[in-house]
Amino acid sequence: MKGDARGIDWDAYWAAYPTMTYEQVAEFHRLIWDVFPDQCHHSREALDRFFAGSGPISVVELGGWRGEAAAWLLDRHPAIARWVNIEICEPAVRAPATQDPRYRPVFPDRWAWDLPPAPFDVAVLAHVIEHILPAQLNQLVAWLAACGVRRVYVEAPLLDAGQRWRHSTSSHLLEIGWAAVVALFGERGYKLVERIPLPTRDACLFEAAP
Repeated sequence: MKGDARGIDWDAYWAAYPTMTYEQVAEFHRLIWDVFPDQCHHSREALDRFFAGSGPISVVELGGWRGEAAAWLLDRHPAIARWVNIEICEPAVRAPATQDPRYRPVFPDRWAWDLPPAPFDVAVLAHVIEHILPAQLNQLVAWLAACGVRRVYVEAPLLDAGQRWRHSTSSHLLEIGWAAVVALFGERGYKLVERIPLPTRDACLFEAAP
């Protein structure tokens, strides 16, 4: 495919991504903002279930766009002490979906896994892992472990055995499936505790081993 009606050449991005710099990927996401500003795809119900009964916790979200999930959950779960959204799209960071003082959007100058680890209790990865490569996912999970994250919410449109995304109208890159993702998390000390089937995607809930 040489581009859709809005002029994005997804195949060119797919082919170039392995050698692109962080700055180049961030620039591509500015284009995504210009033509597809609505990226709210998470399941409210599954996230609400994940956070049910939580005590005072700190949350790190990767790729939370404008913070739509944070806006919903901070309103419903007052025990959440703070929510940091690390987002690669600068325009999305500058247009937050909530003004809750517990919410802080961050547009870093490098990949999240290259940042110094900071203490967090919970991580939210809703429709983000499909946009990176397996090696990057491994780095991300290692970084979460270094941050002391105990519980992780992962939502993604993956098949068990993986799939190829070339010629799709999306910036999806991850071609390993849920089986390999669960194994990768396991190598970093996280076990799958629940898998929630959702239309067109699943949510997997992980906990750090004792």
